[in-house]
Amino acid sequence: MACLFNILAMLTILLSAVIIPPLIAFQFIYAAAVIIPELGIAVRRLRDAGKAWYNIFWPFLPVIGTIILIVLLCRRSNPSIAAAETPVV
Repeated sequence: MACLFNILAMLTILLSAVIIPPLIAFQFIYAAAVIIPELGIAVRRLRDAGKAWYNIFWPFLPVIGTIILIVLLCRRSNPSIAAAETPVV
C-alpha cells in the first residue's frame, strides 16, 4: 500500500511539474527521502520469507526481474525465522 501511495504521489508531482517547473526539485527530494525506508521494508519482508537480502537487486533484470521480486515478496513468512529474530524480553 505504501508503495502504491509513493508511486501515485510521484506521478502527481511529476504531472504538476509540467505546469509549475520548479516542482520537479520536490519530486527528487521526495524520492530520495522515501527510497531508504522502502528498501528497508523490502529487505525485512525478504528475510521474513527466508530469502537473502540481495534479492532486492532482481529489478535490474528487465521485466522478469520485477516479476521475480514481486513473487518473492508475496511468499508466506517462515515462522521459525521470524521467531528467531524476535528478541525475548
